[in-house]
Amino acid sequence: MTSKTIFNMNTKLKKAAMKKAQEEGWTLSAVLNHAARAFIEDRFEIEILPRDQSHINRIRKEIADGKFIAWEKVKRELAEKRSRANSKTESADKFFHKSKKTAPQTAIRYGK
Repeated sequence: MTSKTIFNMNTKLKKAAMKKAQEEGWTLSAVLNHAARAFIEDRFEIEILPRDQSHINRIRKEIADGKFIAWEKVKRELAEKRSRANSKTESADKFFHKSKKTAPQTAIRYGK
């Protein structure tokens, strides 16, 4: 079974990879699948260049400074806000139904 994976890639890098893969009789999909398999089996190394390391360090500092929020934290906070909003709505609904009151109506009179 296969699944479709979509990700961003630099256009020039993609074209160069497709060209080289084709020259060697492969599809880009086959090359990427092979690379993924090698990565899982620890037969694939990713070398971090010094310029990449400085970028990684800058990102780590920004995360530590609170400039980025983890997606899991965002989802959790949204769920908590939704839960609080729902419980407030339910509480108000229960109050008005139990006391047989209606929500206050506001009338605005224009003119004389």
